Amino acid sequence: MSLYACTQSALLAGSVALSAAHAATYHLAPPPLGNDAHPGTTNKPWATFARAVPALGPGDTLVVRGGTYAITNHVSVACTGAPSAWITIAGHDGEAVVIDASGCLPARRQHTGGAIHVQNASYVRIRNISVRNSHAAGILVRGPRTHHIDILDCRVDRTYCPGIGVWNAEHIRVIGCEVTGANMQEMRPPGARRRREAPHEAISIAGVRFFDVASNHVHHCEKEGIDVKEVSAHGRVHHNHVHHVRRQGLYVDAWFGLLEDIEFDHNLSESNAFFGMAVSVECRDSELRDVRIHDNVFRRNGGSGLFFSVWGVDGPRSGIDVRDNIIIGNGGRLAWAGPTGGIDMKTRNCRDVLITGNLCVSNAQFQIATFDNPADGLDELAAQNIVITNNCAFPFVDDTDHDSPYGRVYALPSAHSATNTPL
Repeated sequence: MSLYACTQSALLAGSVALSAAHAATYHLAPPPLGNDAHPGTTNKPWATFARAVPALGPGDTLVVRGGTYAITNHVSVACTGAPSAWITIAGHDGEAVVIDASGCLPARRQHTGGAIHVQNASYVRIRNISVRNSHAAGILVRGPRTHHIDILDCRVDRTYCPGIGVWNAEHIRVIGCEVTGANMQEMRPPGARRRREAPHEAISIAGVRFFDVASNHVHHCEKEGIDVKEVSAHGRVHHNHVHHVRRQGLYVDAWFGLLEDIEFDHNLSESNAFFGMAVSVECRDSELRDVRIHDNVFRRNGGSGLFFSVWGVDGPRSGIDVRDNIIIGNGGRLAWAGPTGGIDMKTRNCRDVLITGNLCVSNAQFQIATFDNPADGLDELAAQNIVITNNCAFPFVDDTDHDSPYGRVYALPSAHSATNTPL
């Protein structure tokens, strides 16, 4: 390393250490205790996020006291912390902090903002804050110069757009949050044209690299639960509970290019109107690869437990590993979808797929079904290196002999899909 580079590194390290050493704790409270003319101390807190957030530097903490904060403009978070000096905005432990965005009307493009709007920010942690009644998103994180953002133990209720959405950012964690009432048409901005549907999903991860979405509770929302989409990469969705959403609980969908290296594990997706989980490539010139789906429970969903869809352009999927999932009691409640059941592979546009060690029990019209007709002897599964082996599927059901708008599927005979080996 050159002397100049060494000197610059030393100066940067010294700057970060100095910032951390001077880290401060500020306080925010609703009026009359809070007042923006105050110094932001425990006894004399500020009153508005607009006064408090811009004052935060590396290592600083803003403690938000309990109460309702009615906002007319979104809470803009554009702070820059450091790897060893994160900025924290947190509700006071044991107190309910609520940001009410009823009076916050989004600007021209209503689907691009959030009641809490994080952009051009880094090393920022938002914890224990609730957002409700947003005419846009609840909490929105947007890149491309946004990275290392934590959304922890937050709650979002009643939004037009996502409860929590992340676009084109890196190193993001959404952990321990609860989202309800997302994508509600009644929350669209006053005067805005009514769209066929509200934008996006309850938790939307779009074009995000290096992410962790874990231990969230998503329920009673108007569209999909958790969606990883566009060109997202290198992330994990795990230990979430998604139920009673009006579409699929979990979704992975490539748009605008390559989506890759995503893991879905230890999630419970149940009692959703559509599918437990769907795997799609809806957009032209897009591709999905290296997706691992394991140790999840998909149960009592209206459509199939796990659906390889033909939606959109039905683009290519490869390198998909489906193992050790419990898929029980799904299907039979979507007349428009044709036969539905356990594992449902309607698309032909996939290859290099392994489906093994799954327990498929008491699903409606099949336990495991694919596009490959065993009667024609073509063995299309083998030709595309789709291996379905060592699953435990019972009882054998084949109620697939009728039309579907998504194409025909064929139940795998019990010899191919059932073993005596328990999960």
